[in-house]
Amino acid sequence: MPGLLNCPLDEEVIKYIENCEDFHIEGNKQKENVKQVEQLLESKGYSVRVKTKGREATLLFTPIWALNVTFQAAHALTTYNPDWVIYKAVFGSKIEVKYFGKES
Repeated sequence: MPGLLNCPLDEEVIKYIENCEDFHIEGNKQKENVKQVEQLLESKGYSVRVKTKGREATLLFTPIWALNVTFQAAHALTTYNPDWVIYKAVFGSKIEVKYFGKES
């Protein structure tokens, strides 16, 4: 089960990153949580993709469907095969961070 960190310090997040373990963060503003984790991952040389959970549901709205598909496809191509994925929720501050890279 992934670890749950509440308003973590960088050192706490780095422990999970170095062990390639999935984790969740809550407590601060979601934007701050994402920024903290993204910067720490990139400083360690990892590639990162940030996704919003449930964004595929917007494909049900016909007026914005084509635009949404275009943006999702472009995002997937620019962040192809990331080592880590940060999942944001539509509401709240919680983020999920999952490791998808290959261990050395």
